[in-house]
Amino acid sequence: MKKSFIYSFIVLVLFSFAVQAQQSGDEIFDNSFIHEVRLQFDDTNFLSVLSNNFDSTPQEVGSRVPYLMAHVTIDGVQVDSVGVRYKGFTSYSPESPKKPIKIDFNEFVAGKRYDGLRKLNLNNATGDPAMQRDVICYDLLRAVGVNASRTSYSKVYLNDEYYGLYQTIEQVDQAFLKNNFSNDKGNLFKNKSWSKFEYNGPNKSGYDNIFELKTNRETDDWSGFINLMDVLNNSSDTEFESTIESIFNVDLYLKTLAVDVATGNWDSYLQHGRNWYVYEDTNTGVFHWIPWDYNFALESSSFGGEAEDCFVFPEFSGWTDGSETVKFYNTSFATEQPMYMYDFGDGNTSTEENPIHTFDQAGVYDVCLTLTVSENCTDQFCKTIDTNYDYNNCNSITSGQFGSEINEYFVQTVEWNSGCCGTWNEDCQEIYGWLSGAPGEGGSDFTVNQDDNEGVLIRRLMSVDKFKERYYEYFCQMTNQEYTPEKYEAFINDNKTLIETEIQNDPNQLFSYDQFVKDSGAEGILQTINTRHEALVTELEDTYGCQFNIVPVDYQDIVINELVASNDSLSNIADAEGKYEDWIELFNNTNQDI
Repeated sequence: MKKSFIYSFIVLVLFSFAVQAQQSGDEIFDNSFIHEVRLQFDDTNFLSVLSNNFDSTPQEVGSRVPYLMAHVTIDGVQVDSVGVRYKGFTSYSPESPKKPIKIDFNEFVAGKRYDGLRKLNLNNATGDPAMQRDVICYDLLRAVGVNASRTSYSKVYLNDEYYGLYQTIEQVDQAFLKNNFSNDKGNLFKNKSWSKFEYNGPNKSGYDNIFELKTNRETDDWSGFINLMDVLNNSSDTEFESTIESIFNVDLYLKTLAVDVATGNWDSYLQHGRNWYVYEDTNTGVFHWIPWDYNFALESSSFGGEAEDCFVFPEFSGWTDGSETVKFYNTSFATEQPMYMYDFGDGNTSTEENPIHTFDQAGVYDVCLTLTVSENCTDQFCKTIDTNYDYNNCNSITSGQFGSEINEYFVQTVEWNSGCCGTWNEDCQEIYGWLSGAPGEGGSDFTVNQDDNEGVLIRRLMSVDKFKERYYEYFCQMTNQEYTPEKYEAFINDNKTLIETEIQNDPNQLFSYDQFVKDSGAEGILQTINTRHEALVTELEDTYGCQFNIVPVDYQDIVINELVASNDSLSNIADAEGKYEDWIELFNNTNQDI
């Protein structure tokens, strides 16, 4: 009987590996070595074309950056006629020597793939001197059971010139869905703006300036998504508790939340209201959370540049009222006090932080703001200003929806979300509060207890005892087993050993080699994990009573005893809640509790 069990188990394992080997991306996301990506452009002016394509495309939902045709050779395998463009938000800077890149194998020839993939992301690791934050966090997400992107490293060449080391990040698209879900034909929604998951009414128009449907665009069915928003925001406490799990994978998000809190991932739904997907399995009607973008987690200390811990991200808003006079407001970020230089596009300039400028005549002007901290820490941002535009004519102002007189933060909010000019809703108020720093608006902290989080999803889940209990259980398990200094000391050292030589040889690295060494060492990202782990252990012991004296488990202490796959009602094997979930039964071979 035991031999039969062992034989069956071996067959099952071999079958599982065979299935996994057929997944798209297994070759390029083999992280045991550094890959080589060579992009060859026929257009000799390709760098300018790539920059112009990106810079001229508005960063709004639905805006599509044009691709430039190229030929790519990856680890010796050539694919002709692929699309290439720059990508990113804060990771993209016009002045940066190493810009993030997206490759679309399918852009010019329908059905073309590499390693079963349609798209591939090459990230420049903005804010990440160790070049490991995305790699670590995606690894942690997958370790706790979240469907998350795979990663590897690649040396990238443009027309045979070495442009440096990049992180290779798996695209969340149809191939990702096929690898991670039994049904890959559902609706994939991408969050492309700032949102706390507020209900914006029963029509698609209330959401399509914040979210983008990435699949099934011809069908364009937002009904399930809007129903999810409705349940999150408008159901009673009793209705929410009994309904939400039938339309949303609660456990998947609770695990993601634990990772975001543990790693201090502020640039996410947890705090910033950005960077995630939700996938609707149209066979079951259940939505699944898919996280994205972790380069600012784990106390990312700087955004790039040769100067130590120096970053400048210039941005401004222009308050126009239909006259020739425009009020300019600085909304930039910088790690040190910068110098300001506005070029108003009419031959005049200003070094004030918030200048007021009167143009000779009404019209459209290209205005640029240059921020400078030092010679090696400077950047420029440009935008078009139409003096004929009058913010006072916004419907949300004339109708009184905004609730007060127009001000600079209203202007900034409308620039973040143009829909707020027409209809002022909770999402607009959230952005307004975040920009203005109004008490009680926006913000978060990284304590395990997230009861008071401003995000609708987090706040409502934490208000249900059974969900909160499961969240703490996941957090305890993760801090015990997956998110440990011991695991990531080895992980970080292995990655450092793998990429260190290429960091030294990288002609366009965003950080110095000394910064890389410091951030990869005991005083850098590992110290962040050590310090964070100690704080989490204390909080979890005090708040939830987690036990951290785990007895080591040896090989074959625990074995698979039985399993049921593709379970349904015909099996007559239901769980305690009467559901027919797939399951695995484990057997403890020892004489002690594990």
